Amino acid sequence: MAVKYSLCITCFNEARTVHDSMESLVRQIDDEFQIVVVDSFSNDGTYGILQTFEKDPRVKVIQKKCNRGVGREIALENSNGAYIISNLDLDDIFLPNLNEFIEFYHSKCEGKLVLINEDFGITTQNVMMATREVLKELGGWRDLQWSEDWDLWCRAAKAQKYVWTVFKLVDTVNRHAERRKATKKIRVRYSLYRDMLRVGRQPFPKGERTSLGQRLVLFFALLSWRFYPSYRDEFNKSFGPYDPKYYVQYVHDG
Repeated sequence: MAVKYSLCITCFNEARTVHDSMESLVRQIDDEFQIVVVDSFSNDGTYGILQTFEKDPRVKVIQKKCNRGVGREIALENSNGAYIISNLDLDDIFLPNLNEFIEFYHSKCEGKLVLINEDFGITTQNVMMATREVLKELGGWRDLQWSEDWDLWCRAAKAQKYVWTVFKLVDTVNRHAERRKATKKIRVRYSLYRDMLRVGRQPFPKGERTSLGQRLVLFFALLSWRFYPSYRDEFNKSFGPYDPKYYVQYVHDG
């Protein structure tokens, strides 16, 4: 049976959850599916766990040092499916309703890029699906650690091929407690602010109160972002991924 759907995944140091996360995906797919995982040289045993899944011919694991945008693009280039499902993080556990989401895509979103949100105002899930043809037309993912998905959604919206809906696919979400450590928090904030500036996003909503630490990190991001490739666009200034004009209501046919 030819591969129709490719689940394209990136990961780094997810040893605590990767087995259960992969199991939650593998047990709900058939031979029309493949899973392509790009591991950015994890050093906590993640890669070894992933290799045990390669006994399944539907699973392909690639090691490549990369940021998330490049990793997603590598997964895309090494996949075969006509339809791509991405942003499936291996620190999450997935509900057994992937095929239900796919049916909705074919009935309501065919030929577009669709983002599924857990609920209105909750943005922890951000799984997306699109045709390979649409992703290639849009140019795929760019060389970004953060905002790599927002940047892609923005280009899809500009091409009038973007929609979003509410559909809960993730059962358990990792809240990343390790990012709360002071040194880790500074590094994450710096790369986050830098990449937001590179795509033309404002790191803080207008009027939002910020700490001295946030402002200091933003200062260094403002000094450095111009040394990286810029993907800023006038359209980005007005784009909001959860704008009601892009919303398509999910309706369960059953």
